[in-house]
Amino acid sequence: MVMKKIIYLLTIIAIANCNMFILFAQYSLTTITPNGPAHALMPGFSYQRITADTVFYIAHVPNPFDKAIYQWDENSFRENPLVTGYTIHKHSPDFLIDTIHVVSGLMRFDIKYYDDKDRTVRYIFDYPHCKILNCNYEFGYFYDLQEFEYDTENRVSKITNKSVIWESGVETETLVSTELYNYSDIKMTPKGYIYNGYECEMDSLNRITYLKNLTEMPKGYYEPHEYMELNGEKYRVGDKYYTYSDGIVSTFGYERTSHWMLGWSDRWSKVDYFFNDEGQITFKNTYYSLDGETWEVWEKGETRYAYAQLRNTDVQNLYIDSSSDVKVYGVSGSIVVISDKNTDVSIYNITGQKIFHQHVQMGTTTIPMNVKGFYFVIVNNKSHKLIVN
Repeated sequence: MVMKKIIYLLTIIAIANCNMFILFAQYSLTTITPNGPAHALMPGFSYQRITADTVFYIAHVPNPFDKAIYQWDENSFRENPLVTGYTIHKHSPDFLIDTIHVVSGLMRFDIKYYDDKDRTVRYIFDYPHCKILNCNYEFGYFYDLQEFEYDTENRVSKITNKSVIWESGVETETLVSTELYNYSDIKMTPKGYIYNGYECEMDSLNRITYLKNLTEMPKGYYEPHEYMELNGEKYRVGDKYYTYSDGIVSTFGYERTSHWMLGWSDRWSKVDYFFNDEGQITFKNTYYSLDGETWEVWEKGETRYAYAQLRNTDVQNLYIDSSSDVKVYGVSGSIVVISDKNTDVSIYNITGQKIFHQHVQMGTTTIPMNVKGFYFVIVNNKSHKLIVN
């Protein structure tokens, strides 16, 4: 029993770390957004850049081998949930570099570089601690580096993976692999399209409702055209079905599994993703059922975002053109525009959508913003990039 508990906890930690890696590094259908899985016909970022200063990952998990352990009240979470990890983000003054301190099982530092469109262009994994903390090295070090390129529709077109090794005072970059994304071979279908080993069916809002896996699976998982029936509906084994409601994305399907050592069986699976107004995941609840009628909670994952409190004198002067006669900056909950003449102000969110336009008078104008995040402010045909906390 003790060994089973250890295996279970190690598995949870490994899954949590794996999921975090997918969120940060993958540009694929595994990334869940408020509009469902990111996909080739929904170009843009496959994950939203985190503007919070600290992110806490919390697991509300019952022990599947001993229901008395970590058992929660179904109507409320435990008073002291298990914090399985947290991440501290530090943003550079121009917001083109994020230093990410990950504490989840093992500690590591990551560094992300962005372009002026807020796209990731370089991502360094497991950057050496001593290069951040100014300590001394006794041995060599190495870290992984990814470089990103984009096409004209803001889709990732190339990812270059490198390994950087430091020996005898010299850093050497070695090419590990190159991933190319060619979107010209997308095959349209009456309900969606086929691309990269998946067939996608979409609704009128361009959201995936059915994701069919066309890749060949290992023998013993399931047959290519195997279906399970539930409440009069047929579901193809191994595929995912998506539904949407206000701020919630849900996946559903039937899984084959070989994890018999952990007591797992073939089962129905349901996952609910809850998003806040900023499009960030706040909860991920996973449920399993053997018969499709009686469901058990496997895991309730929670993400909490913490922002530094700004003093009245703390402003972030991020205007790009320092010679401009207009000053634009972000404060807590607002955007401030200072102009020496009457002018028009337009504000765009990080996806390029115009969310505000107004003619303002000479002097100081404060524009309330209900959503924290990055914004582009156009004043006198000049762009100003800033963040609202």
